[in-house]
Amino acid sequence: MSEPGRDWTITNGVVVHHVNTVAEFDAALDQLHMQARDRPSLATITSPDGVRVLIGVGGAESVLQISSNDDPPYMVTVGDPAAEGVAAFDFEGQNTEIRRRHLVPAESARHAALTFFETGVTPNSVRWEEL
Repeated sequence: MSEPGRDWTITNGVVVHHVNTVAEFDAALDQLHMQARDRPSLATITSPDGVRVLIGVGGAESVLQISSNDDPPYMVTVGDPAAEGVAAFDFEGQNTEIRRRHLVPAESARHAALTFFETGVTPNSVRWEEL
């Protein structure tokens, strides 16, 4: 949850934004989204407590993954559970394939990420599965 003086970070692996307010959060995601218009990428949102949220930026579809460290389990969004194939995202210079079943509309992902930023709770506005 967002607290004054406790920076959250949002990064695409190159640019790092330190955010404390909803306005700063929105501005950082807007900038990363614009930078990734030609090649969708994954940005990392990190809470002051070290919880990480990966979010797809730059495209009409996105994904969210929430983890408390680098080890499973992860919570990942589920859009169309029957969707087949993969979508490519850049993650810190590496091509990363995300199963299409995990893609949700970009606006839904952004809203869920903002809810997490404001509350620190996994939002119920999107479906999740544990991986």
